[in-house]
Amino acid sequence: MDPRSAYAHALIGHSHTALKEYQEAVKAYDHALQLRPDWAYPRAELGSIFSYLKKPQQAVEELNRAFRIDPKLRNTASYQRSLASALVQLGQTNEALDAYKAAVQLDPKHADSQYGLGWAFLTLERYNEAEQPLRTALRLKPDEADWHYSLGLALQQLGKTKEAREQFEACTKLKPDHADARYWLGLAYSNENRFNEAAAEYSEAIKLRPDDANAYFNLALTFEKLQRDDDALDAYRKSVDLSPSDAAALANLGTLLATIGKYEDAIPIWRRLIELRPTDETAHQCLGWALNGTGRFREAIEAYECALRLKPDYAMGSASACLTGIFTNIKRRLKLNVKR
Repeated sequence: MDPRSAYAHALIGHSHTALKEYQEAVKAYDHALQLRPDWAYPRAELGSIFSYLKKPQQAVEELNRAFRIDPKLRNTASYQRSLASALVQLGQTNEALDAYKAAVQLDPKHADSQYGLGWAFLTLERYNEAEQPLRTALRLKPDEADWHYSLGLALQQLGKTKEAREQFEACTKLKPDHADARYWLGLAYSNENRFNEAAAEYSEAIKLRPDDANAYFNLALTFEKLQRDDDALDAYRKSVDLSPSDAAALANLGTLLATIGKYEDAIPIWRRLIELRPTDETAHQCLGWALNGTGRFREAIEAYECALRLKPDYAMGSASACLTGIFTNIKRRLKLNVKR
């Protein structure tokens, strides 16, 4: 082999690439370019390798330089896919979308290109446009679990909840440890009032990802639907432990505690929520509710009056009625004391 032959070094690079010996391929293509800097082919190959090796900036630079040297290379679907992948790695989804479009136009039967196009549309929240390429990708490669998941997300956003649920089911069948699919399948079952199945899916999601506060929160909601109050309390508490500033989890926990008569336990929860959201009139009102339940009427009145000051029009029917309830409760207790 003539060491001065750029063509020979390019052939060596091609062989190393075929063997997935990418570092050796990079060296060979570099040698070719040292001998012939204006040759587009080894630059495009280098760009594709850099994209695969997660060196996106170098990939984009080499591919774009190759395209400038030889514009015909833009009509190579594999190079467009490599460019799109590198742009995704750089967070440039709009630019990646254009490259995926080009790749699909050049080779519409390439499943990865179709999926990449659908994924880009999904990421950009263009759900209507995401659906078709994702479906096409799955027709070409039906056993890709993550692709079923992506299509499920798009369908969920389009309101096609039954079809979305079927895609999440397909994903978990192919990949049982897919935590996100388990979570979304739980949501799908909840929307269909299939609460036992929803609880099972949320529980699986939590096994796979124990620090998922949202999964615990939704599991707690599901347990409430199943009237499993103790399990719901445990799940809400875990959600709050993982996400201490989650107002919805605190509010639901405080409400459930008060609803089942655990007023003493509810009081610190509502106080904690008020620390986070001091102008939340509902939190003050619910604190008053819990205080009233423990017989701490003066503190309850103060909490209700605070709710009235914060939003008189909202609290007129609710907090005022609760104040009336306090006075009724006081009178009832006085009568009981007299009888004793």
